[in-house]
Amino acid sequence: MRLLTLRRTCSLAMISIAVFASPLTLSCKGDSGGNDSAPVAADPEETAATAAEVASVTAAKEALTPATGFTFGAGDSATTVTQSFTLSAEGADGSTITWTSSNTDVVSITGNQATVVQPAADTEVTLTATITKGSSSVTKQLILTVKSLTVALRFFGYVRENGVNVGTTWADGVATPLPVPFAGKGYLSRMGVRVGSDVYILGSSTNDSNLTVSGIWKNDVWTALPSFDLTKNCVPLNLDLKDSDLYVSANCTASGMSPTNFPGYWKNGVWTDLPKLDAALLAAAQFVTTNATDVYIAGTNTPAGGIGTGGYWKNNVWVGLPPLVTNKRCQAYTVKFVGADLNVFGTCDNASNNQVIGYWKNGVWNSISDVNATGPCPFGSGFVADSKFYVSGTCGVTPRIWEDGVVTNLPLIAGATGGFPSSVFRDTDSYVAGVQFLSSSAQPGYWKNNVWTDITPATGGLLSITRY
Repeated sequence: MRLLTLRRTCSLAMISIAVFASPLTLSCKGDSGGNDSAPVAADPEETAATAAEVASVTAAKEALTPATGFTFGAGDSATTVTQSFTLSAEGADGSTITWTSSNTDVVSITGNQATVVQPAADTEVTLTATITKGSSSVTKQLILTVKSLTVALRFFGYVRENGVNVGTTWADGVATPLPVPFAGKGYLSRMGVRVGSDVYILGSSTNDSNLTVSGIWKNDVWTALPSFDLTKNCVPLNLDLKDSDLYVSANCTASGMSPTNFPGYWKNGVWTDLPKLDAALLAAAQFVTTNATDVYIAGTNTPAGGIGTGGYWKNNVWVGLPPLVTNKRCQAYTVKFVGADLNVFGTCDNASNNQVIGYWKNGVWNSISDVNATGPCPFGSGFVADSKFYVSGTCGVTPRIWEDGVVTNLPLIAGATGGFPSSVFRDTDSYVAGVQFLSSSAQPGYWKNNVWTDITPATGGLLSITRY
């Protein structure tokens, strides 16, 4: 006699805490939907298939960890989440994974993408993975710590101590010296960026051979950038991080900015020379930035005629830009993209050989300062926010800022004979870092919405400003 076979589906119930698995319970229901209360004859093929699925999801659960379940942004980990990240959609042995979040205000999930909004305080969020194969499923919980968004106004520069420069950063006015690269030698910080939980600060130091070397403090640990020539001074200008690639522009010379200099850049620590129009004449690299897959470096190049030309290197190929006045000098300092528009900030000499601050938009020169100036206007810094341009410079002895073309004279403190605005930053307020020159010293500080604030210690200088 053939036994009657009742088809049934089996499911796994599980209780899980954090990342620890609890025992699995198998419950089965017959066609009527009620719990089976008497033995029934099982379909051998169905029983084997269910057992295989149970084994698969169990193995997948054991294999699921933060390392296999999440792809974090640069610098992040399960205990230091600061950026949105990707979730695994597939588990071991052909299983699938879906996710839910215990706190969607901090970590919200769409498909296999987790969007992170950093909270006011560090917050633990539990992500629950449901691992499924066929009719079998289990869950597992992984706990993440989303870091709070601590943002400060930050300055980079140096403090003069006992005749030696000490590389220093300021966070909301509080000075912190950076670790010393070479004992007893002067050093300084130029700029900094934060990517995830990692902080990169670009700077330079005198080494034991009394040459200037470029380097980066990553989370306060100094790493020198390798010199292509151990007899050269290499001064860094700018840092740019694109995905996992780190770019640093620099000028290397035997001494100062001699005509025998070598402009170039490091990509992930590997040096590349930038071509000069005339090997015997001066060229200078400045600001480096990336756009899609292209690398742009603003700078100056001197052709055989001896008149400096402003422009930029795009993927190591020089692109010269037209001068304000034919046969007059130009210098380019900063490259900024606004949508598809390429903007290069710099200066060009007018007919009276005085510097005029301006920018090239897609190769066409636009003057910002007075085109008929009777005195020089050296360039300080350029910044773009909400498609508006913020540019600083000094005309004569007066520090100035142009906010979307509107000029404002920045006030001098009592006893100051002039000032220089070295760096501009803009969020809801306007910030200009710089220095004011006194009769026998210089006072570093910044203008916030055109109101000056001293930075202490007073013996030093500020080179750049940002917020992170």
